[in-house]
Amino acid sequence: MRNFVRVFVFFTQQSYTLFMKYIAVGIWSVILGNVLGFIVGELSKQAYIPWKISIIFLVIGEAAAILITTISQSADNSKKNTDQ
Repeated sequence: MRNFVRVFVFFTQQSYTLFMKYIAVGIWSVILGNVLGFIVGELSKQAYIPWKISIIFLVIGEAAAILITTISQSADNSKKNTDQ
């Protein structure tokens, strides 16, 4: 029980919003990926396999979210010392 409380406190204090952002990105990646996969599958007469498409778009969506966050943080000029 103590470990659960420690993990819960960690997520609520430091990275709760970041953690929730990646969950939301994952959910929307799967939903929109399945819509796109269904449409492309029907138009190209290919088999539509939802779990494969879900995994592929989940990985692509999370990778994009992590890369965009990292690039945005490295390009943030407000964190640099601009004293001249």
